[in-house]
Amino acid sequence: MSDFFDLIEDFDGVELEEIEDDYDPSHCVCPECKQIYSGAQASGGHCRGGRYGGCCQSFASQHAGDKHRVGPHEPRGLRRCLTPEELTAKGWTKDDRGAWRTPPPKTNPWQKP
Repeated sequence: MSDFFDLIEDFDGVELEEIEDDYDPSHCVCPECKQIYSGAQASGGHCRGGRYGGCCQSFASQHAGDKHRVGPHEPRGLRRCLTPEELTAKGWTKDDRGAWRTPPPKTNPWQKP
């Protein structure tokens, strides 16, 4: 499959490195950091940096993507992303694809007290 995509371009027309043999068309490329991340609807996606004000980190779930943003929504400009150091200190981990995962719950929500 590597012959199929020898070179791709991001939205700004910047050439990116050759895509690996296991390239999946459901993946996207961040034009800010050039990271390949899951474009699947069920994934948490990627928080774009640069002019979008994000952190260029990927998340394993929508919940994780939402939870990494902290601060008030108003006034505008006070909401921010947790840093990788803050995420690690809170027990978050990266999976084998490099996406952040929230820590496991402290109690089993399915277990009766």
